[in-house]
Amino acid sequence: MKQFSIRIIFLIFLIPAFCIQGTAQDTLGKVRYSTEYRFYDGIYISFDQVIQNQPISRSRIISDINPSEIDYYSQLLRNEIITYVDLLGEQKQVPVKALWGYCNEGVLHIHWNNSFSRIPVVGNIAHFVSMVTVVHDPYMDPFYMSSPAMMPRSYETTDLQQYILDFKTGSVMVFNLESMEIVLSRDQKLYEEFLDIKKRKRKKLLFVYLRKYNERNPLYLPEN
Repeated sequence: MKQFSIRIIFLIFLIPAFCIQGTAQDTLGKVRYSTEYRFYDGIYISFDQVIQNQPISRSRIISDINPSEIDYYSQLLRNEIITYVDLLGEQKQVPVKALWGYCNEGVLHIHWNNSFSRIPVVGNIAHFVSMVTVVHDPYMDPFYMSSPAMMPRSYETTDLQQYILDFKTGSVMVFNLESMEIVLSRDQKLYEEFLDIKKRKRKKLLFVYLRKYNERNPLYLPEN
């Protein structure tokens, strides 16, 4: 019985030690993100390259475009395929539509909704706006009573949509009450505080709690 008690006490002291060690390993060689942090310029094929801050730089991209051009990336991304040299010196190609995004002058741009959108708010939960195209089909409208002969053709509208990017998983979600509740549920104190607010007011405070979450749960990235 005495030996059992000693083991329990040992585990009580050991578990926090493991937690501290795990936290240290997560931030080892990394710095807390701030607006002074610099993402390296280049194209990102995957989200892993983003969190490692290891893009394919202009010097490794094979193109006839002058690298010093101000609109270098705008010109580059008009192509269907980008040719580059990997870290082993091998020449490879990647379709533009397969890119995660790119960085220009330290500003990230994500490939979403078939276009590249600037990410102005970076943190554990980033925020950006993207254009989304909606196809309207009159045949799918149950309240449209016109005869088939008078039916108008389907048409498209383009609207701005807000999104959040989860730097923990790389997933993108529409920025709304539901997605923010999912995010805030990771921070029990903040989550309970948010739920104590009336639902109508919660919708108006989404940005406030996005900022609060990022302040309480800072993003760590590789040192520049």
